[in-house]
Amino acid sequence: MGSHLCAVPADTVLEALPAERLVRTPRSQPLHAGLLEVGSADQRQFIAVLCARQMMGVTYPARQEDGVVLVFHGGAVGRDPTKPLMGLRVDGVAQVLDLDARNLQELPAAMRRLTPWTAGILELPADGRTLLLQVHDAASLIGLMLPSTAVQSESPAAPVPSASKLLALSA
Repeated sequence: MGSHLCAVPADTVLEALPAERLVRTPRSQPLHAGLLEVGSADQRQFIAVLCARQMMGVTYPARQEDGVVLVFHGGAVGRDPTKPLMGLRVDGVAQVLDLDARNLQELPAAMRRLTPWTAGILELPADGRTLLLQVHDAASLIGLMLPSTAVQSESPAAPVPSASKLLALSA
């Protein structure tokens, strides 16, 4: 979000929906972007949506064309992996990346306290330089919205599987 380079495991996301469908809830915390109606025609439900820009401390406004809600399922926290559980509003999804977990670096303790939803940092070669991509853990993100599912330790976020696809989020 903003100038932050981020990614989430693709297998934790059911779908990506336009942010225009998001309904802002009155008197909610800035971290809460609102509610989104999801599901099939016969099984509609509302899910709560977090704002990734607020989580990252991005204070300048998004571009007019920015805004996608990633809909996470509950598989990461032991719930039904076929049902939507919560959403995360991001600027956009740039691409799908293959992750080699050997390149995922553990976060320093100070950064872990500031961003407990980050599983690690991935070095990403791009145009002759190396970019640092924050890989977010779905279970920790869900724990922000549903505290009963939150990771209760100071240990690093759940490891990202060794062979996984990541959704790289655009800035």
